[in-house]
Amino acid sequence: ELQPACDHKPVTTGLAAANGVTVPLGLILVLESSYYHDGPAVRRSKVLGELDAGNVLRIHPTEARKQRVKAGQTVRVINGERAVEAAVQVDDRVPEGLAFGCYGYEEGALQRLCEAGSGHPAISLAAL
Repeated sequence: ELQPACDHKPVTTGLAAANGVTVPLGLILVLESSYYHDGPAVRRSKVLGELDAGNVLRIHPTEARKQRVKAGQTVRVINGERAVEAAVQVDDRVPEGLAFGCYGYEEGALQRLCEAGSGHPAISLAAL
């Protein structure tokens, strides 16, 4: 059983750029840097391996109901003609209208939905 080491809050909590932004029938994707990167030093760390959520999309419970998805379910995350698959994590700390994910390593497929300098993309979800 893992015990919390601190009261860590995501860097993007209170993200001013996304406040008040609405996307009809969709979400705004916000990516954070993962604290876990695959490398020789961390690959052997049991604790970091357990903390790594993998390719996960975190959404508010209200958004999960709107999108008709449940925690742990795999969804297709769509941005225009691009699409990747991710597991849903329901988290009431995520602001409504936003979806949080991680970037920074090859398995972080969500970053493939973004273009450099284009801001936070609008996404839609399709249950698989």
